[in-house]
Amino acid sequence: MLFKKISYKEYNTYLKKHNHFLDEHSYHNPYTNCLNEYYSTIKNPLYGFYGIVKNNNIVGVTGIQEFEHQLLPSSSIRYRVLRVDEELRGNNLGISLLNFATQQWPGKKYLFGYIRTTHTDWSAKQGFVNIDGMVGDHNHTFRGKHLTKATVDITYP
Repeated sequence: MLFKKISYKEYNTYLKKHNHFLDEHSYHNPYTNCLNEYYSTIKNPLYGFYGIVKNNNIVGVTGIQEFEHQLLPSSSIRYRVLRVDEELRGNNLGISLLNFATQQWPGKKYLFGYIRTTHTDWSAKQGFVNIDGMVGDHNHTFRGKHLTKATVDITYP
């Protein structure tokens, strides 16, 4: 398996194939400046998309974008979606993909996600904690962690 940067089209194709978003509008923009009631102060953020490739097929994706808000540490990035094919879950591929993706963002110091409440246990095992003052909706919570210089083997067996 290989971790690599992918296009927005490849990212969307993968997510549509797996019916990831319930709202078709979620596929229209490569970034969002609003999460629940919180707006980023960056109007045109940088963003990128990353995938796990196995046998020339994408088997997992994530997206990273800049997102600044007064309740977040400076130099924050958000991961938008972290999805790995079900049969490959449990092999640390999700966190490995996030590690690979964040390494493409030198100088960024904090990673957060608007995480489904059903994934809070997983996120806690990866070092994510609740973000003070930021309230999610009935299905999501804001969780983040400070980035370190962790390395990742980008050719996972």
